[in-house]
Amino acid sequence: MIDIKSLREGIQEVVSQIPEINKTRFVVTDDQLADALDKHKKADNALLLCLIPTYQSEGTMDNPRMMSYFQFFILDKVDYKQIKNEGQYLDIFIKLQEVVKKFISSLLDYKQGDCWVFENLKEDTLLIRPVHNKAQCNGWEIQIDCEDYESYFR
Repeated sequence: MIDIKSLREGIQEVVSQIPEINKTRFVVTDDQLADALDKHKKADNALLLCLIPTYQSEGTMDNPRMMSYFQFFILDKVDYKQIKNEGQYLDIFIKLQEVVKKFISSLLDYKQGDCWVFENLKEDTLLIRPVHNKAQCNGWEIQIDCEDYESYFR
């Protein structure tokens, strides 16, 4: 079970490698997510929203495992009045897709390196979805699971 303090530190380390991410917020509920997006200013693009993970045990007492389900959003606030054509609309996703690639690459680099928070990421669970007009934001949702073999009964 990934503790929140370690997750925050790991995300800070990952984000320090990605200058395009100008703001990071952690949220739990849909209301908090909507509030964070409403307060987000276009000048602060790109925004990384990190949802506090959901956890589920999948092991036994003899072989304990805890799954952490990570969910992230990389979003830009969009003024839809300024979008005149499909090309401008797609440019938002193209720009943020590059940021998503850097984010995932950094997560996976830290998986191989010294950051234990991400060492058990399950790459085969990676899911990336486009996000349209979520509180006037467009971008990408990223989901990935992390399996922890340490005892969570400590």
